[in-house]
Amino acid sequence: MQVMRAENYGASAERAGEPEWSTVNAVTGLSTDYLNHFNEAIMLFGLAPDVPECLDDLQHWAPVSYEAHFARSGLKERFHAIEAYRECATGRRQMFDLTIAELSAILIDGIARLRPEMEAGEHIKASMYAGEAIARARELVDQAAGIVNGHGSYRDDPEETPEDDPQALADKLFD
Repeated sequence: MQVMRAENYGASAERAGEPEWSTVNAVTGLSTDYLNHFNEAIMLFGLAPDVPECLDDLQHWAPVSYEAHFARSGLKERFHAIEAYRECATGRRQMFDLTIAELSAILIDGIARLRPEMEAGEHIKASMYAGEAIARARELVDQAAGIVNGHGSYRDDPEETPEDDPQALADKLFD
């Protein structure tokens, strides 16, 4: 695993330790606050098969970009979070965005599959669909949180092997 240092993320990461940057990870320049949007949908998936009123709330859920999430949030750090995201290392941001795109697709597909089953009274199938969506979505939220917290594996420069990445060093020995 490559551990990126704050200086790799530009000025915003250097400021990430300051109080107004409290939602931004000092190493990655990303914030887990964004993942709350997806956790809300996961919670609604868990409730919908037993509490049909939650299905309407789930139907109104839609993916939102990282920047849009913070722009419309009431957080005082919202502009700092957006700036840090823009300055985040390209490889990390791409990996994060791809994970979020997959997470969004899983949730949208799950919502589309859940409603017809609920309306048809197929609560067992609805519970099964919800369970599948929840399981995969939680995996992706965990993966995204790992990226935010600096645990994701990526390289901006694939030729660069970090000193603290044993797997990459071992792979290089056998190339």
